[in-house]
Amino acid sequence: DDQISTSIGFLCYLVSLTSKYLAISPRYKMVCRFSRSAIIDDQAGLLSIHNKPSTVYPLFRERGAVDKEQLDHGFALLVRNIECLLQMRNVEFHYGWNALAKMEKLFMHVVDGSIA
Repeated sequence: DDQISTSIGFLCYLVSLTSKYLAISPRYKMVCRFSRSAIIDDQAGLLSIHNKPSTVYPLFRERGAVDKEQLDHGFALLVRNIECLLQMRNVEFHYGWNALAKMEKLFMHVVDGSIA
């Protein structure tokens, strides 16, 4: 569980740094704390519209404390942030690719000088 949590946390940090480098605001706010990272869904929980607070989804596994569905949804939001970066840079990708393959495609696009 710790290795998985740390890996996802590093991916979260990588997405955060990449979004800052490319000057693209991520769709979902990320809280990068390595093995205890999280992602915040402000989109579905706007106080003024839905009358409920933002939802924080963990990006780590902890038996008995973190529901698998919450982790899966949080990871899906992290992947959406990656897809947002790809779309903003007009990089072609497939939705079926895993998160690391998508990040590699983005990095290859930036390294090749295709950054706009």
